[in-house]
Amino acid sequence: AVVSTQSTGITDFINIADELFKLNNFSSFIAIINALEGSAISRLHSSWNKVDRKICQKNDDLYEKILPDSNFRTLRKVIAQADPPCIPYVGLFMSDLTFATECNPTVVNGMINFVKCKYINDIINRLRLYQQKPYHFEVVPSIAAPLQQLHALDEETMYEISLQLEPKKPK
Repeated sequence: AVVSTQSTGITDFINIADELFKLNNFSSFIAIINALEGSAISRLHSSWNKVDRKICQKNDDLYEKILPDSNFRTLRKVIAQADPPCIPYVGLFMSDLTFATECNPTVVNGMINFVKCKYINDIINRLRLYQQKPYHFEVVPSIAAPLQQLHALDEETMYEISLQLEPKKPK
């Protein structure tokens, strides 16, 4: 019964991630996909074995969108093509800003490097673009209240719970 509940939870979170992707909420989408791929959940083989193959394929397809190959090329393309409203994955923008500031000189030949300044400005403007159009969701108190009561668990605690749910098999 526990495995069935867990597989239902995995299925639900894959479907939620898919909907978040469709809504251009890339920040939450990536959080869920990364959590599903994390050691505490990915090791639950009995639970994953009960997840429908189509749902597992959907998870694989969603995971491919966030692969870090070629500097997150796929994710960058998806975010660039997204029409607002959009909640981008801020980590990409922070990475770009870090690169722009740390890897480019501020002064070149005794003059301000305006190419660097323009590059930083472009990154910030791309991020600001997504703030121009809000989402128009109605708050559903029966859903919002329990979600606001949740608290985050650290990796170690999640892994310990995972081991309680599906202990390691002896070799």
